Amino acid sequence: MLLLGSFGSGYYLFHASFFNLSEIRVDYTSTSDYVVSLNERVLDSLEKYKAQSIWKIDLVNVENDLKNQSWIQEVRINRQLPSTLKVVIQPKIIIANLVRSPTKIIPVAEDSQLLPITTHAKAPDAPLLMGKEFLRNQSLRESALKLLKELPQEGALSTNNVSEILPKKNEFEIHVKGSTASILMNTEDVPVKAARVSKVIEYLNERDLDGRVIDTNFSKKVLVKLRNDR
Repeated sequence: MLLLGSFGSGYYLFHASFFNLSEIRVDYTSTSDYVVSLNERVLDSLEKYKAQSIWKIDLVNVENDLKNQSWIQEVRINRQLPSTLKVVIQPKIIIANLVRSPTKIIPVAEDSQLLPITTHAKAPDAPLLMGKEFLRNQSLRESALKLLKELPQEGALSTNNVSEILPKKNEFEIHVKGSTASILMNTEDVPVKAARVSKVIEYLNERDLDGRVIDTNFSKKVLVKLRNDR
């Protein structure tokens, strides 16, 4: 009789509104103004699960709903009794920002996928891809990202110092912080070329010389043109 009563109580609790989802807690493994601006998208996609029993919610379906959003890399979901879902989201790593217009930015993930559009103010801190070609041509975006990923972490031509990348025929034009020179580079032997360019930029800065073009596309040297060169 006691066993039956316990079973009945358990059955009641399983089906009672006591366990209906009333709260969704969302945390991020890394955050930024851009990620914060996308939080509303997460909550909107989960709204349909509200008031359902947390025991009946298929967590795999919830995960898939979230991972359909292009900016989300991984999702972890747990039930927290009596009526809460805990969601932990790992955003995709953003490598660059594609300039769509003077006011609009499209962040670009490391897999070259275009993420939800945002404003310059909320855009992640990443190099700018300048030119509509990057929007239309995924292969071109992939080449630019490949170049960025192969740049060193330190030096005048490092990932953190790149401000802009523009497409050129069979190469890219790169602008870096602290230099007025346009750097011409393709995607071959990027680490070696980057080391040479860093030395050139340091040399020019030490002697207060104004570089105009630094062309890296030679086998064993870098061609430098100064502002007063013809």
